[in-house]
Amino acid sequence: MSATVSLRTRALFATHAIEALAAKAEGQDTDPEASRLRNYWVHGEGAEVVEWDQPGSIERCEILLADAPIRSAASLCRSYWSDAHGGSKDYWKDEVEPDAG
Repeated sequence: MSATVSLRTRALFATHAIEALAAKAEGQDTDPEASRLRNYWVHGEGAEVVEWDQPGSIERCEILLADAPIRSAASLCRSYWSDAHGGSKDYWKDEVEPDAG
């Protein structure tokens, strides 16, 4: 787990994630492509916690979605990362560089 995501933040964010997933399920008939949920994670409150512009964001996303009722947090997080980076699939750029100490 990245040091930038505290346990308190993770617990708070997990609550938001479950609420967002529930809202998506309730609005499925009106939002068949889950655009509200995607917007939440890529541009909204979820994006603020995941910090897509900082290294390790895919890992943070996977940790935070680990308990969500979805098939693959890893695939979904990579899809969100790609959206946040203008369609890029250069996931290697998200790797955290080891300390040089």
